[in-house]
Amino acid sequence: MDLLKGIEARSFGGNHRFRIGSNIWGILYLKAIRYGEELTQAMEARCFVGEYVKSSQSFTWKDWLALIGLVAVILGQIMLGG
Repeated sequence: MDLLKGIEARSFGGNHRFRIGSNIWGILYLKAIRYGEELTQAMEARCFVGEYVKSSQSFTWKDWLALIGLVAVILGQIMLGG
C-alpha cells in the first residue's frame, strides 16, 4: 500500500488511475523477473540440473528402531517433566 500512496503522490493534479495501475503492474513484473533470475542462479550454484533424483534407499528395521527409540526418549522427557 505504501507503493500505491507513493505513486499517487507523484501523480498529483490529475486522474491517472490507468497510469498508476500500469506502473504497479510494471513494477510487479520487473520484481518477478528479477526474483526468477536470482532463483535460477541460486539453484545453479547448488548444482541443480533440472532433474529430481529419487533415492533408492528406504527405511530399514534399524531406522525404525532408532525412530521408536527417539520417540520413547522424548515421551519419557515429557512424562518426567524434564
